[in-house]
This record gives sequence, structure tokens and C-alpha cells, in this order.
Amino acid sequence: MSWSRSTRFLSSIAKDAKDPYAGLDEERFEGKLDELLELINSTQETWKAYAVAAASEEYHGGGTGASLRYSYTYIDKMLERIKELMEFGQA
Repeated sequence: MSWSRSTRFLSSIAKDAKDPYAGLDEERFEGKLDELLELINSTQETWKAYAVAAASEEYHGGGTGASLRYSYTYIDKMLERIKELMEFGQA
């Protein structure tokens, strides 16, 4: 997979992870706790897949620093998600 194609793919995954929260308010999910939890869990799974895919791109090149690049990229994507969740909680 080419670099630009990979970047577009990863960007679309991140966009898909954010979209379900559009228009989220308490009236939308009143009495639907299971649906809300399912939405949250599926979004987290999407973010995890995104982080693994981005990190795997870094590891693909191999070499002595491949595992370190993988770890840094994975952690960076998880921190990005945590920041997004914190911003969402403050909205």
C-alpha cells in the first residue's frame, strides 16, 4: 500500500471514529444505555485499530529502530484519542 493511500485510509478510519458522536445529547440516548455503550465500545475498537495500523506502517520499514518507532506511534495515537475524549467531556 502506498504512503498516500495509507494516509487516506488512516484518515478515513479516524473520521469514522469521530462521526458517531455528532449530535450526541442526552435526549438522543434517553433509555438507550446499551446502544450508547455499544457505540462507545465500537468507537474505541476503531481507534485501537487505527493506532495499530499507523504503528504497523512505522514498523514495516524494519531496521534496528522498528519496534521503537511502532511503540512511539502507537502511544502517540492513544494520546491523541485521550485528548479528544477530554475535549469532548468539556464540551
